[in-house]
Amino acid sequence: MAERIGKDTWRIQGRTVTLPVAIRESLLAISVFACSAGAARSAVADHRLTPLTIAGRGFASLMFVKYRDSDLGTYDEVGLSVAVRGPARGAIGAYIVELPVTQSFTLEAGRAIWGLPKWLAQGTISDCRSGVQARLCDGTQSVLTAALDVRGLRIPVPITIPVVCWVVRPDGPDVGELLHGTARIRLKDLRIGLGGARVVLGEHRMARTARALGVSDPPLCTAVARMTTELGAFPPLGGHPH
Repeated sequence: MAERIGKDTWRIQGRTVTLPVAIRESLLAISVFACSAGAARSAVADHRLTPLTIAGRGFASLMFVKYRDSDLGTYDEVGLSVAVRGPARGAIGAYIVELPVTQSFTLEAGRAIWGLPKWLAQGTISDCRSGVQARLCDGTQSVLTAALDVRGLRIPVPITIPVVCWVVRPDGPDVGELLHGTARIRLKDLRIGLGGARVVLGEHRMARTARALGVSDPPLCTAVARMTTELGAFPPLGGHPH
């Protein structure tokens, strides 16, 4: 069980984790999909967050990350999120709906430290020539398979992007607490193009949510890059959604 032993220090499975956590090498692939505003609203568990909409359409993202060198180890991660605006017309960011991972250490760390909705899954994320291929299962049940193939614009220089994340703590004494944080992600070898992904969804709970968020449709755009970043604390906004 995770134990907090200092302001920014935790003891997890016999290991010490100190914030910020460093991601020194990883492969990122992400596709953005249009969805109905109602589906976006239904996926967001805190009424203080407002789905970002344009012409009545919301936006969902399906993300694949292969962590090759990080303070939390080596593992694969799949993220499903919805674009939202924070309270009082605050910062635009990603509300994380689902975040399955393939290792138990990062599962426990992610839920305890940041309130991330991580759960243990099985699968692989593999490089291909111009993108990634991915498979995700929950036991014997298929969640999804995906092929992301980007042949569009290549950005020749590294770029840094601030990414705001919102989560609702899924368990523990502060269950339901709204947390947020910003990570400055550094991207190299970034390629981005229109469309560029084919996702086949199963009948798993996450797959049904993804289908409602338009993930079975062709995406608006897809990007692939090498990513490094640091992840600090996610402070609570205060209060609970009800």
